[in-house]
Amino acid sequence: MTIHYLREAHLSLLKTGIEANFPRYQAQSPWLDDLFGGESYSLPSNFLMPEVKLQLGKEAHNDLHNSKIVHQAFRNLTLTEASNEQLWAYLAHVTFWEYMISRWPAVAHDEQGFDDDSDDDEESKTNRKKDPFTVVRNRYFFNGGRSLVRHGIARLWWYGFATYDPNRGNPYELTEVLLKNQDLAQNLMERSFSRNIMILRTILSLLHKEGQSDDRWFQRKYYREVIKHINHTGGVTVLDALDVPDIETVVKNGMESVALSFTEG
Repeated sequence: MTIHYLREAHLSLLKTGIEANFPRYQAQSPWLDDLFGGESYSLPSNFLMPEVKLQLGKEAHNDLHNSKIVHQAFRNLTLTEASNEQLWAYLAHVTFWEYMISRWPAVAHDEQGFDDDSDDDEESKTNRKKDPFTVVRNRYFFNGGRSLVRHGIARLWWYGFATYDPNRGNPYELTEVLLKNQDLAQNLMERSFSRNIMILRTILSLLHKEGQSDDRWFQRKYYREVIKHINHTGGVTVLDALDVPDIETVVKNGMESVALSFTEG
């Protein structure tokens, strides 16, 4: 099937009309045809993708399976193309609508606010409760500097793109490490150093290696401190200028420091 993009003008209308269209985000089927009255709101691209079906449900454990599928379907995307909101907005509102309303439903679940995204930090959860449209803004559109790892479909592609390693027996081995839990994925992928794929893969490789004999490295309090150490190192060292052995040294030093701090604590 041909991949489509939303026309820029229609994307703009959707983004400015989130509040007015909010009830539509609870519909069981795509509604752009109805909204735009049959008007042509998309443009075909030069790319084809196979027919794919994502696992439905709000459960985060489906993300690994779906990430592999989306990454394979869009293996030929360049970073420039993958940064195009018109593409991902169309996919979220049309191609993968059934998945989107299953994984990121824009409906109230309790008295305090809206659906609780399992991989949101506390600040994001608080902001969402103040603004019930946050789920739509973050998951159906690009909204801020973390868009590629927040958008409902783009995040699946980015997880695969950043971790796929054809030199491994299982090329998605690091994807599996990253998506062991959503908190780990968020804490890694939303750091600026994660844009350097070599750094990200080195971190995941060491977590995987050490975690095989010591599972504490996949406990939140441990890996969060290691990530903080790497981030702080990036404040005084240009991480992008380091080669793999130097990055490994930074990560190992962080793990040693964290292990010592918890032992002494």
